[in-house]
Amino acid sequence: MSNDFDLRRRRLLGAGVGLTTTGLVVPHLGLGGRAFAAETTGSALTPEVLASWQSIPVSFDQSGKLVYRSDQEGNRIPDFSYAGYHNGERPLPNVPVKRNIRPVPGDNTQNIQSAINDVGGLPKDANGFRGTVLMEAGEYEVTGTIHIRNSGVVLRGVGDGANQADNTVIRSVRNSIDSVVRVSKTDTDWLDHIPDTRINIITDLVPVGARTFRVEDAASLAVGDNIMIVHPCTQEWLEAVDGGGTAYDPPWGLYTVPIVYNRFIAAISGNHITIDAPVFNHLNRNLSQCYLYRWDGDGLITEVGVENLRIDIAYTGSPDEDEDHAWNAIKLLNVQDSWIKNCTMLHFGLSGVITYRATRVTVANCKAIDPVSIINGSKRYNFNVQGSSQQILFVDCLATKARHAFVSNGNATASGIVFLRCTSQYGYLMSEGHKKWTQGMLYDGFTEIDPNNNGNALGFYNRGSFGGGHGWAAAHSVAWNAVVPSDQNIIIQKPPTAQNYAIGCFGHVTGTGFFEHPAGYIKGTDEDGLKPESLYLAQIDERRSTSYTHFPVIHDAYVQGGSYSNINFGGRNVLMIKHSEYDEFKRWAYLKFNLVGVNAGRLKNVRLRLSARHISPENSGFQGAWVRVYAVADTSWAEDTITWSNRPALQSDALDSRPVAGPMAEFEWDVTDWVRSELEAGRTLISLALTCAGSRSSPVYAHSKNQSDGVGPQLLVDAG
Repeated sequence: MSNDFDLRRRRLLGAGVGLTTTGLVVPHLGLGGRAFAAETTGSALTPEVLASWQSIPVSFDQSGKLVYRSDQEGNRIPDFSYAGYHNGERPLPNVPVKRNIRPVPGDNTQNIQSAINDVGGLPKDANGFRGTVLMEAGEYEVTGTIHIRNSGVVLRGVGDGANQADNTVIRSVRNSIDSVVRVSKTDTDWLDHIPDTRINIITDLVPVGARTFRVEDAASLAVGDNIMIVHPCTQEWLEAVDGGGTAYDPPWGLYTVPIVYNRFIAAISGNHITIDAPVFNHLNRNLSQCYLYRWDGDGLITEVGVENLRIDIAYTGSPDEDEDHAWNAIKLLNVQDSWIKNCTMLHFGLSGVITYRATRVTVANCKAIDPVSIINGSKRYNFNVQGSSQQILFVDCLATKARHAFVSNGNATASGIVFLRCTSQYGYLMSEGHKKWTQGMLYDGFTEIDPNNNGNALGFYNRGSFGGGHGWAAAHSVAWNAVVPSDQNIIIQKPPTAQNYAIGCFGHVTGTGFFEHPAGYIKGTDEDGLKPESLYLAQIDERRSTSYTHFPVIHDAYVQGGSYSNINFGGRNVLMIKHSEYDEFKRWAYLKFNLVGVNAGRLKNVRLRLSARHISPENSGFQGAWVRVYAVADTSWAEDTITWSNRPALQSDALDSRPVAGPMAEFEWDVTDWVRSELEAGRTLISLALTCAGSRSSPVYAHSKNQSDGVGPQLLVDAG
């Protein structure tokens, strides 16, 4: 990129290097406040904000692994690391050059298009690439749209600067075309599914962030299948979200705002499906009967790149008035596993980069600057994700003079959108979720500088009757370490059934928006030292460096004291854990695992995962229950004979303690040290017990291995 703006100029993230968690020493974590009661005294604790601090919803544990905590409604911060090219699991490729072209006098549209078509006719290699068209330095005047219609084709210049001697400049001189570069084969809709492949999801509640659920019958499905997951916009769901929160406009219509996820099946166990990336909204069967269907990818193109180009759109007259010119610089439509990098786009009316029905795309080191249009509605959305855009990563991008610099216009079919270290300069309005329930947006290290606006820089909030019933524009979205001027607002409001977050942000962070609603989760405003500095980098670093093997429980049961001391509760589909001063009401859960074959010398991390819930009665004074995990040396017990009277003894100190709160969700405890010591001693049977502290009113309920509608206890072992 040219040097007219230094994208690395930011207070908190420096040059944006990746975060390393190995050997991390974690400071004290405060786990009190609104979400959870303190374990010992019940008094609220606060995060220690010294040289560094961590948030309650997501933080590192003692081993350097990320721990996620749900609130009383089951809301939690999801894993955003699946955004980008191939879910962030592959670097952007360097595709070999197959054709070189130079500028010709006059219109170069056909010059460029012929080269693209030639490469598009070549066979794909083993990685799905056909080749690159290299545009040598110079100015390429074009009057039409340049189309990339075939998978595996890359359009590459030699630089995105203004100097034509050393850079590749595409200059669009045609009035009123939609896009200068269009990456698209067809306009096929995702809803065009393979006939007779619809299958209902029958897990009662698939919480935000989950990847596993149960279907009616998985016999027709296979690992690798491309599926669409649909949450219909039912009357029950509309009522739960207050009709969309449209203020003075009519509520959203029945079936008009479906939530849709484009996913691949990663694993199948019986009728349980694991998908390649999480869902970004609760799939609550009481509100909407969700289902999936297979999609054949008809019309989809993949492995396409646009690189090292400058797209300069000609205009006449005032840049705040002229609209007779190309409206978008680069449009992606029906694409997957593709990228745009090192490009500068100027003088568009709507967007420098715009995506529709795009999945797993990376936009890196790009600038969408100096748009040309009247400054009013539906214009100047510089980086713009539209309908069915999912798992899109924007990194180190700059927008100037935007109305909405980094924005989702995609309704409820857009999700998993990450803006990493992106900067808006001279902006007029907010970067934001713009309308109708976009989910899972992350503004990580976002910066707003030199704004021209009315005091609002970034927001996840209710837009009410704006734009014709935009309503709740974003849900389960996060502003993390964002920096805006002190007189600029970051507006964070809580939607019904969901949550939004602003953690460690700088500026005026507020829950006061244009329509009155509860504030979202706001913590650590103007406090330096948030860890991790980048949520996305911490998440992707952990996922890339960790390869867990899942070991299911082989025996599980709970025991109860008092008059129940000699009753065996093995074989139940639920495990109950409860604290009480009286034995009659105490319940402990016992778990046994077999880790035969695990190499103790290669062991890095072991985590106990449990699907559990705890709903405190209203006004009980206890928000959440602390669940402790203990080592049990005696592994001779069996689930069909264990009782309170014959239960094995617990080791004296708890291995780990975590709060459980809200509806059914996954919780994890670190048991690495105990497992390592047992394996080093040659013992592969691992026995654990779970007890509860601080819950005097209601038990914690957890899925046992006999729970047909869930996943039982597991040990996640990283011994790679």
